[in-house]
Amino acid sequence: MEVIYKMWLHHTHMPEMVKLKLLNYKNKNYKNIYDMTYREFDKIGVRYEYIKKMEESKKNMIKYSEIVEYTRQNSIDIIDITQTEYPKLLKEIPDPPIILYGKGNKKSLLEEIKFAIVGTRQHSDYGEQMARQFSAELSQRGFCITSGMALGIDAIAHESALRQNNNTIAVLGTGVDICYPIVNNNLYNKILEHGYMISEYAPRTMAKTYHFPKRNRIVSGMSVGVLIVEAGLKSGSLITANIALEQNREVFSIPADVDKIRGRGTNEIIKVSAAKLVENIEDIMNDIPDHVTKKLISSKEQHSLDKVQSIVYNGLSWQPISYAQLEYKTKIDTQSLDVALMRLEMQQYIKKVLGNKYVKLK
Repeated sequence: MEVIYKMWLHHTHMPEMVKLKLLNYKNKNYKNIYDMTYREFDKIGVRYEYIKKMEESKKNMIKYSEIVEYTRQNSIDIIDITQTEYPKLLKEIPDPPIILYGKGNKKSLLEEIKFAIVGTRQHSDYGEQMARQFSAELSQRGFCITSGMALGIDAIAHESALRQNNNTIAVLGTGVDICYPIVNNNLYNKILEHGYMISEYAPRTMAKTYHFPKRNRIVSGMSVGVLIVEAGLKSGSLITANIALEQNREVFSIPADVDKIRGRGTNEIIKVSAAKLVENIEDIMNDIPDHVTKKLISSKEQHSLDKVQSIVYNGLSWQPISYAQLEYKTKIDTQSLDVALMRLEMQQYIKKVLGNKYVKLK
């Protein structure tokens, strides 16, 4: 079975670039790679230590067969780099994983343009607000939000995307059948239903510290851009930013309060011109290539709002706005405004707060 040989190559501990070299040499035939002789390896310059590791990995073929059976029983996808379902942008990075395990709605992996949002686990109220706002607005522009489902900014970005009735992709440092951290269990189940989980690690693989920096290359590699929301100077989010730059991805950063330790990393990458300073959604959209923006689904296509509702919704903000301000801003008559606000509130697009004010929820 060809899938067993795919798994054998994927789980052999050697650089991804060596695996890609072998795939090209054998015209993407995994079984032919498995059957290669020492002479063939030597001919294309494969080092002895890697040949030895491939031979050692052959001892695990029964284990790989068991993993395949487990994926079938648990509705887990196995997507290899030669398949059309494999993210196109991810193929372009120097070290893409040979296999991605996936679970959930595969449509989001195949069809949608992805944008990554990452940040600190210990966020401020401001960081939470920014993550919600930009995840929502990028979702409304048609992006599928990708992140790592970690506590903090990652989880907030996923949740905000889901509130837009939008897909989201979580890149895990465990098997896709394992929720980590466990406190994100509700979010995990929501993503399984409305988004997609992916991992280069086999099902039933538990979390290891070194898994998470490694998975960051997938988060950025499959995305057209990366937004950093609050990160300390030693944050894993800065690892993602540096990887994204190496992958020739656009990197954006929201400036943080200069007195806050948790935001010094975001300010630093702006200061050294490693990331573009972002104050609003247009700062991001202006750097997105035209051929990408043409493919994006507009907010109006995503949501069933009529013309008046759209005007009212676009007139609101993430900060409370009074009824009088909204009436002046939209130039809509009182009766129509009341109806639009009522319907937007019923659909949970907005919320009425103290002082007869309104605020966006999505």
